[in-house]
Amino acid sequence: EKKKQEEEKKKQEEEKKKQEEEEARRKKEEEEKQKQLTLNPTSITLTSLQTKNVEIKNGTAPYEAKVANDEIARVRVDNKDNYIAVTGLREGTTEIVVTDKNMKTGKVTVTTRNPQPITVSKANVTLSVGKSERVNIQSGRYPYKAVAADKSVVEVSVTDATITIKALKEGRTDVTVTDKVGAKGRIAVTVSK
Repeated sequence: EKKKQEEEKKKQEEEKKKQEEEEARRKKEEEEKQKQLTLNPTSITLTSLQTKNVEIKNGTAPYEAKVANDEIARVRVDNKDNYIAVTGLREGTTEIVVTDKNMKTGKVTVTTRNPQPITVSKANVTLSVGKSERVNIQSGRYPYKAVAADKSVVEVSVTDATITIKALKEGRTDVTVTDKVGAKGRIAVTVSK
């Protein structure tokens, strides 16, 4: 009988210990949670140059926001209204860590989807040596860059939204057009004698 009581007592003590551990774990989780900023939403998808706001729910201004990869997105903090404004740049995924005055932190995952390809007035150009051709860029965002894969075949220059291709020698090459946000377009060039 005594043995039974002892076992019962032991069992109760174990239960109690278990409950206390559970309680301590819950408390710790709560404390951890309080250390974290609640951001809404915690993940966003943007197109290039699109901006979305993320609310900071339980922090104390001033805030600091750091982008892991600032080529993919940029961030602006609004301490007055408790939000960050995130703008997409190049294609990819990155993370923004927001820290408040009391060193609470929160994270936002940002995905930027690439813009539509650039369209041009002529995707195929045929020239004879010494001649030039102008091609207009019809989409994308200024300023533009245009580069020939083989610079010995053609010389390329860009003025506003017009590409001038000058034939230097016989051959074939591609001209790649890139805009402000990394969108691309292509012109295939053939130079004959």
